Order: sequence, then C-alpha cells, then structure tokens
Amino acid sequence: MIPLWVHNPTDASHEVTLWADLPAGWTVSNGAGKVVVAAKQTAAARIEINLPALADPKKSKEDAREVTVRAESNRSSVGVVKLRVELRKRALPE
Repeated sequence: MIPLWVHNPTDASHEVTLWADLPAGWTVSNGAGKVVVAAKQTAAARIEINLPALADPKKSKEDAREVTVRAESNRSSVGVVKLRVELRKRALPE
C-alpha cells in the first residue's frame, strides 16, 4: 500500500487522476482513478499493489524495483512519486 496526500492550493475544486507505473507482474488492486480535492484542501488517497511471490524461494530478497505513482489534473502532470521497492521474505510469521 502506498499512502498519498493530494493537496489543492487553488480556489477551485479539482479532479485528480492517480495511476501507477509498475514492474512486470505487479498489478494495482485498488486506488488508481479519480480523486476530487476541494479548494484549499488536502485529500488522503492510497494505491494498493498486488506483488508477485519471490521468483526464487531460496533467495531472501530480490533486487529493488521502481514504482512510480503519477497524478494528473486537467491533462497536466501535478505530481510524481518514485519509490524503490524490494521483495523480501517475511521476517515474522503471519
């Protein structure tokens, strides 16, 4: 899960579209799409991602991958968040 704050400093409400560029095999399960942010307000949002299992179960982690979340309003980019993510075996039991 990637928590996000979407801030609108303008005097008018804006619709912001969120989406994520993901490595092969990763999928967005929830959160991509449109968020309406009122004038002079901040809205909470989140992108939920389904991750694949480790390719080699004998390895404790895989190389870091890049996830990019983009925000657009009125056909213009209003923000980009880049994260480096490593898949690891869980350290604690569920």
